Amino acid sequence: MPVFSTTTGNPDLKPEKADNISAGIILSPASGLNFSLDYYRVKLKDAIYAVAGSVVRSRCADGEQLFCSQLDFNGPINPRTGLPALSQIRSLPMNLSSQEVSGLDFQADWRTPLFAGDLSTRLVGNYTLTQSRTVFGVTYDYAGAIGPDSPVSGIPRLRGTLSTTYNQGPASVTVQGRFIGSAKLNNEWTAKDVDDNSIPAIAYLDLRASYHLDDNVQLFGAVDNLLNQDPPNVASSYNQSSSYYSTPRRADIHDQLGRAYRLGFRFNF
Repeated sequence: MPVFSTTTGNPDLKPEKADNISAGIILSPASGLNFSLDYYRVKLKDAIYAVAGSVVRSRCADGEQLFCSQLDFNGPINPRTGLPALSQIRSLPMNLSSQEVSGLDFQADWRTPLFAGDLSTRLVGNYTLTQSRTVFGVTYDYAGAIGPDSPVSGIPRLRGTLSTTYNQGPASVTVQGRFIGSAKLNNEWTAKDVDDNSIPAIAYLDLRASYHLDDNVQLFGAVDNLLNQDPPNVASSYNQSSSYYSTPRRADIHDQLGRAYRLGFRFNF
């Protein structure tokens, strides 16, 4: 007899609670030059976690009555035990998890007159120090682990954007570089688990230009990923592959489209 698995809501859920710590510093050592550095740490308690049906069944088998209440025994009578068989597993979200993330946000700005206009440069970025989740007493470190086989998919530790803009009258031109640091498929893997656990860093070059036709109309154009960089392969094990022919990527992190052009107008009303 098949065992059905259903997912429901949970009226007994409690609000998640977070403890936040942040501190920063701003420096202006010279005219037109500014630096800032901010540290943050967020600890989330009673985080909502969706428990899979297979986990519900195994935890009940280990004697945890909290999960046994999610099993329905309405199947045919087992002739050997005289008890009805398992017919349904009800999965529901519960306040079972805790999470922690910490990191550094940094920014530098510099502006100076140049010819008949001005030149400005800006660097903004983030470095993730820690990123973890604890469920059932087990802590998963996923800072910098972005593969589908990671218990939790994270983001590369280092990301930054460096841009230089020249403005003169109604015209503006920007050259921008985007950097995404190296990462791993799974922080727990070693050479015994995979031949290559690394995902390389990548940088993109973008161009921007705009021209104010008048106070209310601006013409703009942009080229993203000017060098047409391919996204790195974020490999997965066979169990995590959606298709034998699939080439796994992280579309939320890396550029998937290649070189892209945009042209348009902006209007102020």
